[in-house]
Amino acid sequence: MTKNIPVLPILFVFIFLLCCGKPSQVDAASEYENIFKEQRNLPHGSMLINRYFDMHGNANKSLQKLIKARFDATDPICRELDKIDSKKRPTYAMALYHVLGYVKDPASIKWLEKICSDGRSNEIKKYYLSHWKTFLRGAGYEDLKWIEGSEQWSGFFINRFKSERFSRNRIPILRAMQGWLHDPGTLDFFTELEKSPSTKGEELLIAQVYLHQHGKPYNVERLKETFEEFKSKKGGIEILLPVADEIRDELFVPWLISIAGKTYKVELGSRGEPQTILEEITFKLNILDKEGWNNWYNEHGTEGRKAWVDQAFNQIEDFLHNDPDRAKIYFKKAMYRWNDMIFFSHAKELLQYKSLHNELTGWINLTYRTCWRKQLHSLADEIIDQNESDLENWAAGILKNLDFLEDKDATWDRHVSFDNMRL
Repeated sequence: MTKNIPVLPILFVFIFLLCCGKPSQVDAASEYENIFKEQRNLPHGSMLINRYFDMHGNANKSLQKLIKARFDATDPICRELDKIDSKKRPTYAMALYHVLGYVKDPASIKWLEKICSDGRSNEIKKYYLSHWKTFLRGAGYEDLKWIEGSEQWSGFFINRFKSERFSRNRIPILRAMQGWLHDPGTLDFFTELEKSPSTKGEELLIAQVYLHQHGKPYNVERLKETFEEFKSKKGGIEILLPVADEIRDELFVPWLISIAGKTYKVELGSRGEPQTILEEITFKLNILDKEGWNNWYNEHGTEGRKAWVDQAFNQIEDFLHNDPDRAKIYFKKAMYRWNDMIFFSHAKELLQYKSLHNELTGWINLTYRTCWRKQLHSLADEIIDQNESDLENWAAGILKNLDFLEDKDATWDRHVSFDNMRL
């Protein structure tokens, strides 16, 4: 015998539960609309001086709210960009594209593809791609850890790259991929790009930097040809110096010596002083002028980089045996120049000296690239196992930023807040 189930109370409960979800959705939509209205009405200003960002590039509080909402704000922002005329409100459009470019929601790809097919691809070039550009060394782990859908982004950018006729439009796309994407598809793309005879100039250099950063070989002869072309080209030195700073191939040494003592204006995050790059490539820290470099190169130039690195390690080891305090002071400076995986085996040997563990942690941070994470993590684990309690706060902080030590306070909100506190 079946019992009659009271339908009316269940219906009331169902309606009540259905309604309970609505206020939060309505409130969120209302909050987004209020932010858009507020930001829409800010004085337009210029692309460089406006009310959306301060002089240090920090987003205003309302834009930070949109960024902190992360993927939840993607659809409302896309709809708002569809409503406004970016030509009449360029700084407002730029601010909204900044949010999309910062958050990097893979769900926005479909919308980005749609505006390209609708004849608005210029908005991506003008307002969006700049928010993907990062240092030539690539985005740091503290930023990379938040990116999702690398394969989807790779497909989107490869299609955009193929659609562009001019190199000046392809280069920002390559820089976005080189700085942020480390999936197998992106590696395959750069491998084929570097092999293609039609790839030349800065595009070839970016591809070779990417391959080097992923521990893959690049065509040295093609690098030499491009180097010869650029070193006498207007603006070429400013392009070559960051590449030399990143690749650190010994073929750059004679040229760097010829311009030693000068300083060039290069992109943010790269070295503009040939002296500094010479120290990075050669591991020599005690040569101060062009004459000194010429004398050293005439005597040691043919030995090769591995020999130079071994000589540097022998020097620090000698200090450790005879004057440990001097060794610590010396390595504290050296870690900023020896931040290269060619030194990795020697860094492992230095683990036996606990007095250098803080500096070795700094070396790990400065050397970090995505493809070397496993090896550097193993080095960090050794330091943690031997000496975690004695690490200085800055060193422990580095290990937390790299997720080599647990950081219970790491959240998207904190990341956004910290990133918008530049001074």
